[in-house]
Amino acid sequence: LDLLGSKVFNVVQNDMNGNIEKIRKCYDADPTKSHTLEKLVIDEQGEKKRPAT
Repeated sequence: LDLLGSKVFNVVQNDMNGNIEKIRKCYDADPTKSHTLEKLVIDEQGEKKRPAT
């Protein structure tokens, strides 16, 4: 979905879509653990590996 309407923003749009996919993947893995974006970030703070943040 191209909401920005310009090829200039392809890199930014692809980066944003990649970030959304990472967040969705973490949510799908355990919806109760990361039911909000804030909760996901807080839970990842203690980990060395941060796939979504």
